[in-house]
This record gives sequence, C-alpha cells and structure tokens, in this order.
Amino acid sequence: MKFLLRSKSWQILALVCVPFFLPFDGIIGIICRLIGLFIYHTWIFTIGTTMHFLLPQHLKANIKYFKISYGFNLFFCLIAIAASYNNSTTVDFEYIYISISVFYIFSMLYFFSFAGRMLESMIEGRVVSNSDALKALFCFWFFPWGVWQIQPAVKNVLDKYQTA
Repeated sequence: MKFLLRSKSWQILALVCVPFFLPFDGIIGIICRLIGLFIYHTWIFTIGTTMHFLLPQHLKANIKYFKISYGFNLFFCLIAIAASYNNSTTVDFEYIYISISVFYIFSMLYFFSFAGRMLESMIEGRVVSNSDALKALFCFWFFPWGVWQIQPAVKNVLDKYQTA
C-alpha cells in the first residue's frame, strides 16, 4: 500500500469518501463502507510503519501496540457497521457495544498519536513527544481537513529520504 504515500491529497480523499456516497443498501453498502474505512486505516498504518522504518535504529519506538490497534480498529469498524444494519438490539448487546466503543476510542487515539509521532519525528529529525505531535494527531482525527496537511508532509519526507 505504499502507493497511498505517493498519492495526492485529493486522491486519498476520493478513495476514502467515495465508497460512503455510493447508493447501495444491504451487504453491498456494508462492503463499500468497509472498503473506505480500510483504505483510511491502511493509509495511517502505512504512514506509521514507513516513518518508523525510516528512523535510525536507536530512535525506534515499539511498534507492536500500533499494529495491534490497527487490527482492533478494523475489527471494530466491521462490527460497528454490521451492528448499524441490525435492527434487533438487546440491552446486553448495547452494554457490550458501549464498552468496546470506549476501548475503540482509546485505541484510535493511540493509533493516530503513534503515526503522528513517527511523522513528526521524521520531519524534526529526532524522536518527538506526544505533545509535539498534537497537530498530526488532530489532522488524522479530522480527516477531510487533515489529509491536506498530512499528505504533503509525508511526500516531503519520502522525497528527502528517496524511499517508497
């Protein structure tokens, strides 16, 4: 998925948003929305792993939890979209869904902050703290606006290091 890193901002936006506006219902609608979410999460995952790879060995952070949060986020998106099409909800399911949703929020924050921290570390040339990477975190969080900020920065880093 390295082609996502070399794409233009509007191409990333189109790849993620178009599946949500397709006029399909039922299982085809679920699959279209999952494709958009998969591309969005994979774009962030590719940024995080590529920037982590480019860091010098002595500066690398542990990437294990980032990979786990990527898998959990994709799994939760699958569950959430499937549950939105399920009309029969029970009280027990709602409590479980709320509990998992809270964990999902923390997982997404970690996912965004790790990728943002790796990107900012490559821009700065040193490992930055979470507070130094807040701009990138918010850019990932507010996707339509953030893609115009993040994607040019990613392309600049890749041009600087001649990879991907």
